[in-house]
Amino acid sequence: MEIGSHTVNHVRLPEAEDATLMCELSASKATLEDLLGKPVESFAYPYGAWNEHCEAAVQKAGYHYACTTRTGLALRDDNSYRLRRLTVFNDDTTGSFARKLALIANDASWNSVLRYAVGRAVARLPIRVGRRTGKITHESE
Repeated sequence: MEIGSHTVNHVRLPEAEDATLMCELSASKATLEDLLGKPVESFAYPYGAWNEHCEAAVQKAGYHYACTTRTGLALRDDNSYRLRRLTVFNDDTTGSFARKLALIANDASWNSVLRYAVGRAVARLPIRVGRRTGKITHESE
């Protein structure tokens, strides 16, 4: 588990003036580092709102990476200031958390699992359904 920064006042960073932007990023980082007694390397954009200017400011403030609210896996070759994530809520169970990891999706309902399983099964069938015509054909045709 890691504790990261999220600004002081939860401002929308793309709308903030440069001085406010740097103050929000630096003060939040410094406060947490004083409380924790160790470096704070991660940041999460409030409201998931960011742009390239915000990325540069986050990097300048001394963070090593930042999370967006885009759903998905954070891969090694991704931009470390645009990391994707899965959201974990207080009411998530071990089962719903496992389903989120398996589906790489925030919607871990059983309906989502069923849609995923049916989609995978249909993709493996040796028949195809024409999108426009609805005509069923065998792959060998």
